[in-house]
Amino acid sequence: MRVADLIEYLESQNPDADVRMQVQPNWPFETTISGACTQSCLLAIDGDSFDPTEPGATKPDTVFLIQGSQLKYGNKAAWELG
Repeated sequence: MRVADLIEYLESQNPDADVRMQVQPNWPFETTISGACTQSCLLAIDGDSFDPTEPGATKPDTVFLIQGSQLKYGNKAAWELG
């Protein structure tokens, strides 16, 4: 999923709705999202640099949603829709 895709989807939803994540498709859980950050922010904190020649390197502009608290069991059907 790209940032533009996520923005487009979220703009079509109720702006007052909670945002949560479904994690672990084989044993799903519903969790809160505690924040977001980019790979470049993580690299800055760690003091690392981006090496584009590294196999599977995560691009600096990659956005991570940070898992918060586990709330309850999730629903396996979420992976059929995603």
